Amino acid sequence: MPRSALAKTIVEAVKRGLAPPLREIGFRKTGTNFYQLTSESNKLVHIQSSQWNSASLSRFTIELGIYFPSIDGLMDQQFTRKGTLPWSPKIFNCQLRRRIGLLLPINRDFWWEVTPATDANHLATELAQAWQSYGAPWMNRNSNLGAAVLDLEAQSLYWVAAAGRLSMGEREQASRLARAFIESFTKQAAHPANAELIEKHLTNIHRWCATHKIKL
Repeated sequence: MPRSALAKTIVEAVKRGLAPPLREIGFRKTGTNFYQLTSESNKLVHIQSSQWNSASLSRFTIELGIYFPSIDGLMDQQFTRKGTLPWSPKIFNCQLRRRIGLLLPINRDFWWEVTPATDANHLATELAQAWQSYGAPWMNRNSNLGAAVLDLEAQSLYWVAAAGRLSMGEREQASRLARAFIESFTKQAAHPANAELIEKHLTNIHRWCATHKIKL
């Protein structure tokens, strides 16, 4: 059975199981991505295929992402490309990202496996259930910037969280998170292989704080 047949099974399962509930809430599809662009946050559902797929076995997972223009504007456009409008983020541009497996009860990376015996309808049902029960609640909960900042901080993404707090006018919280970012690097052992990178991060956060008048 050629690889294209397995790819067709995945496409059909996504079309039948994942696309309908996403379309109902305003997502649009482009390639392997579903987008919902709003004024506060841009939501993304990405179908990620394994690079090791073969003619007899294909694997894929679902990646969720939320991009906040307000954070990007305070991060010197580290996530976007200057002058590119209108602009739709890719999964790696999203400040907040989560693979579906980490939201499932198994709480670990998870990939669906597709073989010549896989039934597209059964797979579609699994995708719909994963989205409705775990993907959608996470996406809805974190579409608000305040909730997203809490998630970013829980992941120790302190600098991005600090930019989020600053965009909400919470300068003291931004200061606290910037200090947490600095502390997370100063605690690391200055191995020669990492020393230059650590110094670069510390220089950049100090420059960022000075630019935005964040007290350390």
